[in-house]
Amino acid sequence: MQILITRDTSNVEPFESYLRQCGFAPFSVPLIETCAIAVPDGVLLQMLRAPSDGELVWVFSSPQGALFLAEALSGTVVPEAIHFVAQGEATAHSLLGHFGERSESTVSPVRTSREMGEWLDRIFPDMQTRFVIVGPKDRSRGCEEVLRSADRSVGVVPVYETRGRRVTAEERQLVEQFYAKGTVVFFSPSAVQSWGDNGFESPFRIASFGPVTSEAIVKNGMTVAFEAPSNSLEEFARTLRNFRDRV
Repeated sequence: MQILITRDTSNVEPFESYLRQCGFAPFSVPLIETCAIAVPDGVLLQMLRAPSDGELVWVFSSPQGALFLAEALSGTVVPEAIHFVAQGEATAHSLLGHFGERSESTVSPVRTSREMGEWLDRIFPDMQTRFVIVGPKDRSRGCEEVLRSADRSVGVVPVYETRGRRVTAEERQLVEQFYAKGTVVFFSPSAVQSWGDNGFESPFRIASFGPVTSEAIVKNGMTVAFEAPSNSLEEFARTLRNFRDRV
């Protein structure tokens, strides 16, 4: 089975590695690109301040959030007291690479933004805790809305934006091979949108990394063959292998 990965180039390598371990030869055509957003110095200083009586929690929903915040904070000492929360193992790995070993960090198993808000409210019951959500400019506001409705202190710091990308003629030829066979993997609604914007037809088979992406796929008139069972890229690769072995 051929696998086509549509995520941005900065975020492809880990999944490609797991696919190779499962006996696949993956292809990659990025349909989106991520670009840093300048974060004002005042915002950076504010997000470093812990509440006088409570914990400061930084929440990351993607590996790119860790990358771009680390770049914005270059040369700044990040207090060890800050508790890092990563949505999924890939995000946790990115945090480790950009911020090093931290004594206080937690990996969240949830899949959607609203579930993240509910999970944070439950895991950090101290009402003095202050949350800072780090991520893209255009995002689901579910996590923020859930926390605010629970009267929790929450701030949002966008550090990057996602843009659709026009593919090259050579990339288009590769994509069109997946009309007849193989599996196209989508990791985000923005990649699904870019697929349509590039004028591509429905591929032979689609795999989705999560429920929000699956919803976008269906809204764009395509069918999800299967969805990743968790936030783990390694488990997603094994799921693809098991599916291949059954067909």
